[in-house]
Amino acid sequence: MKQLKEILSLILILVSGFVFSQHAPLHFENAVQKFGKVDEGKDVYLTYQFVNKSENPVLINEAKVNCSCTVVTFPKEPIRPNSTGTINVGFHTKGKIGFQERTVNLITDQGNVEIIFKGVVKAADRTKEEYKNNN
Repeated sequence: MKQLKEILSLILILVSGFVFSQHAPLHFENAVQKFGKVDEGKDVYLTYQFVNKSENPVLINEAKVNCSCTVVTFPKEPIRPNSTGTINVGFHTKGKIGFQERTVNLITDQGNVEIIFKGVVKAADRTKEEYKNNN
């Protein structure tokens, strides 16, 4: 039984090493962007530049976000090896107060890639007044 556990542990280590050694197909020059401070209600727009570093065309199938406040546009055609492209992200700040950090998970036919943006949204006067009246 002990030998079986050792063998399974070794296999787990080897598989984990293989998975983590694989590189993402799309390389972003700046995968984490900061938008600084903005007033609530203002939309934030960010552009992410990338290069396909793989030897094969890469197709972005989907962009997953965890909030409807984030809208993503991406190339619908396969990106050829060594070609560049852009991902455009819009962030709607209405109702979002304080420090914000959002992750966009790009699902490709060769693995997933994450891009992140963060910054601070300053509450609008109306939001401050509502908060003050409710407390």
